[in-house]
Amino acid sequence: MLDKITMISFAWMVMVGAMLTATVTLYDHQANASSSAKARVTEVTSRAYHLSQY
Repeated sequence: MLDKITMISFAWMVMVGAMLTATVTLYDHQANASSSAKARVTEVTSRAYHLSQY
């Protein structure tokens, strides 16, 4: 029979592993969605030079 500390450690590892898996899955899905949305958009950039008023 396993003692209480071992059971708590096992439950903690399972819970942290599940949260890590969910975080990676959600982040990967969000990154793929934003990259596919950016693929259809042409970005135009410019540089602005601010001159001193004095």
